[in-house]
Amino acid sequence: MIFIGLYLTVGLICFITNNGKNRMPRKIACIVIFIYMQLLIGLRNINYGGVDTQVYARDFMRIVNQNYSFFDIFSGFFKDFGFYLFAKLFSLFSSNMNAWIFVSALPYTIGVTWLIYTYSENIFISFIMFLSYGFYLYNFQLMRHVFALGIIILAFKFLQEEQYKKYFITVIIATFCHTIAIIFLGAYFVQKGKIGAKQLGWVIFGGILVLCISQPAILSILFKVLPFLGGDRFSKFQTRGGSLTGDFIIQLFFICICWYYLNVKGYQNNIKKNNAKVKYINYSNGKIILSKKNNKFFPHYINMTGLLNMAILGYVFYLMTIAISESYRMAQYFSLFTILLVPNTLVYIKNKNIRYLLYLIIVLFGIKHFFGGLFVEGGVYNPYVFYWQATQRLY
Repeated sequence: MIFIGLYLTVGLICFITNNGKNRMPRKIACIVIFIYMQLLIGLRNINYGGVDTQVYARDFMRIVNQNYSFFDIFSGFFKDFGFYLFAKLFSLFSSNMNAWIFVSALPYTIGVTWLIYTYSENIFISFIMFLSYGFYLYNFQLMRHVFALGIIILAFKFLQEEQYKKYFITVIIATFCHTIAIIFLGAYFVQKGKIGAKQLGWVIFGGILVLCISQPAILSILFKVLPFLGGDRFSKFQTRGGSLTGDFIIQLFFICICWYYLNVKGYQNNIKKNNAKVKYINYSNGKIILSKKNNKFFPHYINMTGLLNMAILGYVFYLMTIAISESYRMAQYFSLFTILLVPNTLVYIKNKNIRYLLYLIIVLFGIKHFFGGLFVEGGVYNPYVFYWQATQRLY
């Protein structure tokens, strides 16, 4: 019920603020939604949603109870030591593990809220996509991953502003918190190149091929014919390959729609002038989002071609999850920004019927995806449990 309230809050607050260009109502909407999201991710019971949070909570209490020094952090948690260095710094002020869980989620929720507020032209669609397509609930227990993603959002800002030294340094800092974050250096190389019809065709072919292979019946045959695929890392996907079909299809659908309108239609940026004397930019390469502050407009350039390329790269990594589970986390470092790509592309579809139909598909499939995973039999996310509602056990 508490997650239904979250969706209703997103819909109602965006409707009240009219989702318009005036940034003040947008700011109010984003702040309200941020508070709701942060309370859920930050006040959860450590036994909610899997075992990962228990592991991180146990590590934090070990740092507190054994009075780890900063040198001990480097030697005892060499991998991803930046995340545990933050835990050590926090322990100097508080030994409460629930307070630490709450604070460690802030970079992510603040970062995503700022990202949507600053760059999205339809905050309702952006928040629905963020909540529904695996970027929120299923990241509850992935604390290092979420912490690093929050830092990567800052790196994304520097990338859009072409402050490449700051971008590189920020990615390295995120990598110290979660090693996989190093992969976001690839975003630099996909910012300017365009994906043509031939390359997109290969992506579609690869997606269809993986969809076929991922079906349980096909996987079962492959494991018998190719016994070296029978290891734990591969075989555990045999029972869930079919459940990935909907995820593969909807992501490929988004990519194809955005590619068509950015490359075939090639819409032009409809902003004619602004106070900052920003040059005209072809919409198929990028666009300028104007935010108003003190009655002056400040531009935020966003590279639409780069967003599309990152979405495709994220999709390729996501297809690999059939065999390598870590690929799902790799994919999120790129696919997270589809919450900007999709609404910022669809907003300029002149045919309102087509535009609203696509919005409806996004919302309906997103709700199905979210609540289908939430209420699945044997699932670990329902019901939601606050930290004070049940005894917290560190196994």
